Amino acid sequence: TAYLSLIHCKKLFGKPNCIMSYEDPNGGDDLLLLGLDAGKIVVLQCNMEMNTFDTLIMCNCEEDAYGMGSELHVQLTGMRRHLGLGDQCTVRSCLESPLLCATIYGQFLVFLPIPSALSTTELIKQKNEESIHVISTENDATIRHGSFSVDVGATLGLTGPIIDSCFLSGYSRPVLIILQQSGLLPIGHAARVRHCCTVTALAISPESKTLSILWQRTHLPYDSLKLIPFQHTGYAGTVCVICMNSVIIL
Repeated sequence: TAYLSLIHCKKLFGKPNCIMSYEDPNGGDDLLLLGLDAGKIVVLQCNMEMNTFDTLIMCNCEEDAYGMGSELHVQLTGMRRHLGLGDQCTVRSCLESPLLCATIYGQFLVFLPIPSALSTTELIKQKNEESIHVISTENDATIRHGSFSVDVGATLGLTGPIIDSCFLSGYSRPVLIILQQSGLLPIGHAARVRHCCTVTALAISPESKTLSILWQRTHLPYDSLKLIPFQHTGYAGTVCVICMNSVIIL
């Protein structure tokens, strides 16, 4: 008889909006990436053999956040707006480099380096608290040094709430694709204004902590919902835009 059982419980205190898994290319244990509330990012290391979920990253980027993990703030100066679309924290990970990106308030992109996770064998060898503390300190220093946030509206002139995002493979450096509602849809006028979404490819430079626009596609359908990158090597640099009534390949 099939049944479900609770094997672990961890309190993170927040409403989960996005949950993704990340496979460590170095052979370490898999990671669980979570986006909570409006701007909380949590990365857990999943060790199924030892039945543990160790916290590697806990970052709270919300405005006026305080306490553990609140060193990186997005600047809104008390002007937070309810955007409707893109008002929840979503987390995306890059397949080719240890980097994750979170969308905060629909206009800020927060980039965090993914720390190297310990494999099950390493955890067994380093059970004493001193070794774990040293590794945790090194990961914290790496995260503080390599993390940064970008306001795509003020920095790149890309106005409109971010609906979805994804990393795209096939380039020499990490590339992020964002889907925005670049133009407002008037109520009752969908028949006239039907193409108000934009897809933009952004090249990421973790060294200088900057973004640059590679290419852009405008006048996409107003009902665009989601981005899905193609993983096949023959379609490198290709992304699929999912709409309510169509599928567009760019």
